[in-house]
Amino acid sequence: MFKKIFLFAGMALMSAQIVTAAELKQEMDVSVGVFDAAKVSLAYTEANGVFDITSKVLTQNLFDTLYPFEGSYKSKGQILTKGVKPEIYETQSKTRRHIRGKTIFYDRFGKPYKRVSFKDKKQNMVRIDDVPETADAADLQSVFAELLINFKQTGGCALKREVYDGKK
Repeated sequence: MFKKIFLFAGMALMSAQIVTAAELKQEMDVSVGVFDAAKVSLAYTEANGVFDITSKVLTQNLFDTLYPFEGSYKSKGQILTKGVKPEIYETQSKTRRHIRGKTIFYDRFGKPYKRVSFKDKKQNMVRIDDVPETADAADLQSVFAELLINFKQTGGCALKREVYDGKK
């Protein structure tokens, strides 16, 4: 009798382990009609209460000839009981004529307080003071991270967030 109880308890403990790490990688080809327009990749990791999500876009074939574009978008932050709290967001893009980038810094409450952007060799730093009270997310990457977390926990995709990127 005790063997069965210990066996059952041991099986229950083994199945009740807390998952502290997760990883997802996706690579997609984007088509517009019959044209292969771009390659897109998404990499998401979470470990010890921290998320890190990166997306990359690269035009290809005819679209690359007409409008060459390469972009990367990255967000990192903390996973909370309800939602996420971003810490930094970075984006960089390259076209035929320009290289642009933006970094948004967040305070300890997850609200953006500074934006550093550049276009080619010109850099601009702006203090962000006018964050709307209704804004609860400052970048789309963090929203995607929260969507992945919600899907993992509930199996659903329902999520409503107001995105504020430091300008609007």
